[in-house]
Amino acid sequence: MPVQSNNLKSNVKLIPTKNPKRFTVQLDLPSERRYIGYINTAGDGAFITEKQKKHIYRRHNSFGVSYDLLHNPNIEFKWIIIMYQGNEYTSTREYFLQKGKITNFTRKGFELQLHVPLEELNIETVNKFEATRPNQLNLFNSDGGVDYASA
Repeated sequence: MPVQSNNLKSNVKLIPTKNPKRFTVQLDLPSERRYIGYINTAGDGAFITEKQKKHIYRRHNSFGVSYDLLHNPNIEFKWIIIMYQGNEYTSTREYFLQKGKITNFTRKGFELQLHVPLEELNIETVNKFEATRPNQLNLFNSDGGVDYASA
């Protein structure tokens, strides 16, 4: 279960919901408070968010995820699921941390983010990446696919 430490200075807060395995992710920015998605703690955990066309960073044709959320060791999740125009873009936290490009929109009132191109946000790319990492126990379910359905 994710826990927010009082000792960690972060603009990310988890707000409990009626579902004990689901937490709304809140960002406290200098200019506003925003809700960017939710964490589902079932299975390996997932950060799930919905994006709109205005959220695509055109320079890299990419979606971003909060740098603070990705780097917060007290919030546990493996999967990132981005819903956009009826499509599901899938990645892992580690993929964003290793492959994401830092973008700084803080002057515009937004948080620091890591961006990954849309064409890399798919299960095939993630499976190839995860297969190269050590200690990949439990990554693949019995049918050879990734088990993130419990998210």
